[in-house]
Amino acid sequence: MPNIAKVLREEILRLARKEAKSATSKLRADCVTLKRRAADQKRRVTALERDVKKFRSVAKEGLAQGAAPSEQELRGARISSEMVKRLRAKLGLSQADFARLVNVSAISVYMWERKGGRLQLRNATRTAFLAVRKMGKREAQAKLAELQGGEPPRQKRKPGRPATSKRQTRKK
Repeated sequence: MPNIAKVLREEILRLARKEAKSATSKLRADCVTLKRRAADQKRRVTALERDVKKFRSVAKEGLAQGAAPSEQELRGARISSEMVKRLRAKLGLSQADFARLVNVSAISVYMWERKGGRLQLRNATRTAFLAVRKMGKREAQAKLAELQGGEPPRQKRKPGRPATSKRQTRKK
C-alpha cells in the first residue's frame, strides 16, 4: 500500500507544479519585459545625462568666451529696420528662418522690416539679435539646423568648378 500512496503523492506534486508553472508563466514573461524596459530606460537616462553634461560644458565655454553681450552693449545697440534687412540678406535667410534664430515669430521680423527707423526690442530679443549679428553665414545655417533638430547642410561647390584644396596654387 505504501507504493500507491507514494505514486499518488508524486502525481499530485507533478500536477501542482504544472498548475503553478502555467499560472506563473504569464507573470514571468511580464517580469522579463519589465526588466528589459528598465534596462533600456537606464541606458537612455545615462545617455541623456551625458548629453546634459556636454551641453553644460559647452554653455560654460560660451559664457566664458563672452558669447552673451554685456549690459552696456545691450543698451548701446541701435537696431533699425534697415539693419535687420541687411543682416538677413547677409546671412541669406528667409524671414521665417531669421525669426527662428532670434526666437520670435516670422510676423515680427516682417513688421520690423516694414516699420522703418529704430526698433524698440525686449532685452531677450535684443540679446538674441546681437548674438545673431555676430554670426557668419555658415554658423547661422548650422545653428538653424541645430534648432530644427537636423544636421547642418553640407557645403556645395559652385557648378562647373572642380574640387580643389587650399594648398593647390595656380601657376601663372
